[in-house]
Amino acid sequence: MMKRILALFLCLLFLIPAVGCTDETAKTETLEVTATEEKKTEEEKKTIVDPWKKPDEPEVPTEEIVYAKPDQPLSWDRINAIPIANSSMSSEQLRQICVDFMQLSITFQWVASHNLKYTDPHGAPPVYKAGGLYGGIPYVSQASGNPYRWLLYYDSETGIMDMSSFLNNLRLFGTACSGTASWGWSRAINSSGLGFTGDLNAKNGCIPLGPYVYDHNTVRWGEDGFKDCQDVALDNGEQVMYESYAKVLTADCLVSNGHVTMANSPAVVVRNADGTINGEESYIMQCEQGLFNLTDAYKRTTADGTEYRIQANPNFKTTFAQLRQKGYLPHTFAEFLGTDPVEAGNAYLEGVEGTLVAQNLTNINLIANYNISDIFTTIRDAEGNAVYEQTFHAVGHYGRKQKGSKFLAVGEVMKVAAEPGRTIEIRVQLGNGELVTAFQGNLIQKAN
Repeated sequence: MMKRILALFLCLLFLIPAVGCTDETAKTETLEVTATEEKKTEEEKKTIVDPWKKPDEPEVPTEEIVYAKPDQPLSWDRINAIPIANSSMSSEQLRQICVDFMQLSITFQWVASHNLKYTDPHGAPPVYKAGGLYGGIPYVSQASGNPYRWLLYYDSETGIMDMSSFLNNLRLFGTACSGTASWGWSRAINSSGLGFTGDLNAKNGCIPLGPYVYDHNTVRWGEDGFKDCQDVALDNGEQVMYESYAKVLTADCLVSNGHVTMANSPAVVVRNADGTINGEESYIMQCEQGLFNLTDAYKRTTADGTEYRIQANPNFKTTFAQLRQKGYLPHTFAEFLGTDPVEAGNAYLEGVEGTLVAQNLTNINLIANYNISDIFTTIRDAEGNAVYEQTFHAVGHYGRKQKGSKFLAVGEVMKVAAEPGRTIEIRVQLGNGELVTAFQGNLIQKAN
C-alpha cells in the first residue's frame, strides 16, 4: 500500500502531462494562453482561471483509499452494443444511436483515483475525492473528453479512472455541452460541422426545423454586432416558433446562445381549440451536459445503496414557451432526413501512397470524414517488432484534419526511420465509433 501511495504522490508531484500529447501540442497551448493573457490588464491577470492547465491543489490522500464499487461502469462492450451507423438504417435507428451514445457518456459510473478540485469559469469548483463514485464525464469548458478516450485510462473491472494522466490537461478529461452532444451526433453525422455551440447553425450544415427562418450571414450565437438565438426566436413570433418546436424528433438539436441540448424523444404537442399550439402544455424531453453535480437533484444510488451524483442531465422537460423565452432554435441533420446518406468511416494521409517519407511529415495532413478522437501510430522493424508507438489525442474541438507534425513527434520518427526495413501503421478512432487504418506501408527517412 505504501508503494502505491508513493507512486501516486510522485505522479502528482511532477504533474505528468496527458499521455500521447506531443511537445509541440503543449507548447502551442502554452503560447495561446500567454497571448491571451498579454491582452489583459494586471488586475485581470490576477483573476484568470485556466482549469484545463492546472487544477487547484491536486493531492494524494495520506489515508488508505476505500474505493467505491460501480454497478454500471464504462466498457468497450457497452460502446460496441451501440451499432455503427450505416446507409441502410432508418432515420429512427440513426437518431437512437446518437441518443444512446450521449446517454452513455453522461451516465456511466466511475471512481476517482485521486483527490481533484478545479474551478471552472461556468460554476463552483467541483471536487472529486479519491475512491469516490461519480457518474458521467465531468463538465470542463471547451473540452473534448469522450468515452473512447476515457477507456484508455479507465479500468472497466473496477471502474477506477486514472486521473493522474489528466491533471495537467483537463481538456482531455472533461467535456462541455457542445462536446458531449457533438460526440453523440458524430455517431451518424458528418454532413455538419460539429463542434462548439456557435458552430451548430445553418452555415455549417445544420438544418433549421419548421417554419422559422434566419439569415446565417447576419446571425451569430453570442457574438457582438450580430443577431443571436434570442433575437431569432422573438423575430419569428410565438406560433411560428411553437410550430417549429413541434417538428422536433429524437436526437434533433436545440441550440441557444452558449448552450445546446439533444432531444430524447419527439416533441409532445398540445393544441388549443382554435388549432394553435399551447406553449405551456407542449414540451420536449431532452438531455444535456452541464455543471449539475453539485446539487442533490442529480443524486443517484447503486444497487448496493452507494450514493453518487451524475454530472449532466439525462432527461428533463422544457415547454415550448420556455424554449422560446430562452431563445432555443431547433435544428436537424441531413442524415436524419435521408438527404445525405450515412458514410462508412474513412481516414487517409493526403497525397501519400505506399511509402511515407518522415522528412515530409510537417507538410502531410491526415484527413478523416468524421470527427477525430485519437490517432495511434506504430512503427515496426524488419522482423515486425514494434520499435515506436505514439498515441495522440485530438485536443482541438472535433476536427477532421490533423497535420503530421501535430500527431507525431517528427524528430523522433526521423531517427527511427533512419534504419532500413521500417514500416508504419496509423490508425484513427473516429467519432462514428470505427477504428480505421489511415495508412499502412513503408517508412523511410528521406526521399531518394
